[in-house]
Amino acid sequence: MELTSADHLRELYGDLSRKYKTHSAAIARIWRSLDGPQRAKCFKAGAAGGVVLQHSADKSLGDVYKFVPEMNLRDVAKPGSDFLLHLLQHRATGTATVPLSEQYCRGVVDGELGDHGFILKMMTEKGLRHAQRFKDSYTLFYDDEEYGNSITIVSGRAESLAALAPGIRAQVVVPQSMGELIITRQTTILQLLNILIEDILEAGADGRSQKPAPKKPAGPASQALPRLTSSTRGQQPKLTVPEVSASAHEQQLCLEDHLELMLTEPRALAHVVNIRFFTQPELVADEKGRRLPVHTDRHISPVLYEAVQDAVRGVSIWSYINLLLQRLQDHPALDKAYRMIVQQELVNAYHIEYARAQGNFKRFVQAHSGRKWFKRISNAPGGKTGAARVALRGNVKGLFGADTQLYYMLRLCQPETGPAQAVEWISKLSDLHRAHPDEQDKLEAAETEALGDLAVVVAFIQDVACAMPLPPLSRKTGQTLTDKLQELDALVARLQAGVDLRDFAVPIDHLLQDGMAAGALAAMDDHLRSSTLGATMRAAYQNMTSECAAELAERHQRARAQMDQSDDAPCPRFPAAAASPPGQAPPRREKEKRRGGGGGGVVVVEAAAVAANPTDASNGLPVGVGADGRAPTPRVPVDAATARVFDAIFRKSEARGPVGWDAFEAAMARLGFSVVPKFGSVVSFLPPSTMSAKRCVTTHRPHKSRIEGYGLLLLARRLGRVYGWGEGTFHEA
Repeated sequence: MELTSADHLRELYGDLSRKYKTHSAAIARIWRSLDGPQRAKCFKAGAAGGVVLQHSADKSLGDVYKFVPEMNLRDVAKPGSDFLLHLLQHRATGTATVPLSEQYCRGVVDGELGDHGFILKMMTEKGLRHAQRFKDSYTLFYDDEEYGNSITIVSGRAESLAALAPGIRAQVVVPQSMGELIITRQTTILQLLNILIEDILEAGADGRSQKPAPKKPAGPASQALPRLTSSTRGQQPKLTVPEVSASAHEQQLCLEDHLELMLTEPRALAHVVNIRFFTQPELVADEKGRRLPVHTDRHISPVLYEAVQDAVRGVSIWSYINLLLQRLQDHPALDKAYRMIVQQELVNAYHIEYARAQGNFKRFVQAHSGRKWFKRISNAPGGKTGAARVALRGNVKGLFGADTQLYYMLRLCQPETGPAQAVEWISKLSDLHRAHPDEQDKLEAAETEALGDLAVVVAFIQDVACAMPLPPLSRKTGQTLTDKLQELDALVARLQAGVDLRDFAVPIDHLLQDGMAAGALAAMDDHLRSSTLGATMRAAYQNMTSECAAELAERHQRARAQMDQSDDAPCPRFPAAAASPPGQAPPRREKEKRRGGGGGGVVVVEAAAVAANPTDASNGLPVGVGADGRAPTPRVPVDAATARVFDAIFRKSEARGPVGWDAFEAAMARLGFSVVPKFGSVVSFLPPSTMSAKRCVTTHRPHKSRIEGYGLLLLARRLGRVYGWGEGTFHEA
C-alpha cells in the first residue's frame, strides 16, 4: 500500500529524530568546525544540481521561497552561526520532544510563527495557493496520531461541520487546500535536514569524505565474453566436464569472496547497500509517473537484508551447480536414470542463476541508462517475495541506430530473452564496446559489473552445452532446487519485516563506524535464529543445498527401482552432501559464528620462505600464507613503481587511493605475467612459467580505468586467494 503524504511526513520526522538523537554531538562539533565555503558545500551537496536559495527572498526557484525561506545559503552557511543547529534542534529534538503538532503552532524561538501561521501569512501576503480546491475536504492537525490526515464530507455536511467546528476555531482543522501547503512545507524542510545531516557527517568522517565514493569493481568474468564471441562465430571449442567444473568452481569462489567481503569489511557492505538503496524497483515511476517514497530511513534495513540474501543465494546456487558437475565428473559411468536426473537438475539450476543475474542487471539498467524505458506496475502483486514489478514500456526497436547500446541492453532485460538469445545481445554489446570504447564509459559502474556477471552465467551455459548433451528446461521435472529455493526465499523475505537495523545503518555510512556493520549482521542473524527459520541466513541456504543433495540421492534410488534393468552392474551410491572441492573449506555449521575468510586453494610463488605474519586484513588471509595454510609466500623484490602499485592494493589503511588500470597492468607485466586482452574489457593475467601457480586471473577493466574503493578490496582478495600475495609480499629492491 502506498504511503499518504501524511504518512511520509511522519516517517521523515521519525528519521530526523532518530538521526539527531544518535549524532547530535557529532553534528554540532563538525558543523562548528567548518568555515563558510565548507558549510556551503555541505548545504549544496544534497540539492539537485547544487541549486539552492541564495537568500530568504530569492525568487529564482519560483515559489520555493514561499515554502522554506529559512533554507537559504546566506543564513545556513554563515560562518560561526548556529542558525542551522537551532533549526535542527527545533525540528528533531531538543531539551524536550517537539512533535509535529507543536511545530505546527510555534517556531524556532518564542513568538515566531509556526508552520500554520507561516503558510497563512504566505497565502495572505504572497498569494500562495494550491492548484486543487479539494471541495468539502479538511486536514486535521490536532494530534500526532491523526496529524496531516484529510477527510472529505460526502453526506450530512451540516452535522459534520458542527463536529469539526471546535477544531476549525482552534485552527487545527483547516481546508485541505491549505493543509496540503502546510504538509509540503514541513516535508520539504524535513527532507532537506535529513540529507544535510548525512552530508555533515560525511564531511567529518576522517579520511573517508576526502576520497571518491567506492566504485563497484568490474568483477572476474571467467573469460565469459571471449567464449560468447567465439561461439557466435562457430568457433566454440569442445570442453570437457572437468574443464566446465573448474570454471564453475572458480565462479563459486568469486561469489564467496564477494560475500565474505560484505560480511567482514564494513566498506564493502556499505558500498553494496548504497548501490542497492538507490536502485530500488519502487523508485521507478508507475503508469502515472508516481514513485514510492522508499528513500526514507526505514527502507535501509530491507535493502541491507536483501543485499545479503542475494549474495548468499548466489553462492548457494553455484554450490549446487558444482555438486551436480562433481557427480558427473567423478562418476562418468553413471546409469542412465541417475544421469538424466542430474542433468535435468543442472539445466534447471543454471536457469535459476541466469534469472538472478538478469534480474540484477535489469535493476541497475532501469535505474540508470534505461530509466525512461521502464514503468512500475502499481497494482500488480509483488509475488512471494513482495518485490515491486517493473516492466518495459514502449517498443525498443526504434532505439537501434539512435542509441544502439541501450537497445542491446534493453533486449537483455526482456523476460523473453533466455540464455540462448542473450548470447547474441551480449556479443553485439562487446563488439560495440570494442569499436567504440567511449560507449561503455557512459554506463554506470553497477551496470558494467552486472553485465559482466550476466555474461559469466551465459558463457557457462554455453560451455556446459558443448561438454555434454542436455535436456531442455523443464517446469515439471528436476525441480529439487527450484521448489526448495522458492520456499526458502519466500520464508526469508517474510521474516525481513521483523528486523530493524536502523540503529546500525542510518545513515548508510554509519556502517563504517566501529562495530556498526558487525552489529547489523549480528542483529539480523539473531532475529533469524529466533524465528521460524531457526538459523542464520547463510546456514539456512547451506542446509537447503544439503537437503537438495539428499533428495537427489533418494530420487535416484526411486528411479532405479522403477526401471526394468537387465544390467547387473551396481548402481553408484553417493553421500547426501557433496564433498568439498579440493582446497575449498567445507560448509559452515550453525554453531560457527566467526566471519573469517573463505577457503580456496592457493599456490605460492617459488622463492625463499619467510616466517608467517599476522592476518592481513587487506585480503582476509595471513600475510604470506596460502588460504590452505600449506606454505608461506616469499617476499618478492620489485622496482619502485611495482612496489607502489601493490602497496596501494594491499595496504590496510582506509584512506588508500585509487590505482590506475594501466599501472596495474604494467606491474603485473614486470612480474613476468602475460597480459592478454580477451575481448572488450576482459583481460587475463597468465603467470610466468617460473611460478608454480598455473591459474590465471581474469577480470574486467574497471569503470573509468580506475581501481578504487570496493574494487581494491576485491582485487586484493582475489590475488591473495590465487597467488597467496598480501601486504608483506612485495618490497622495493
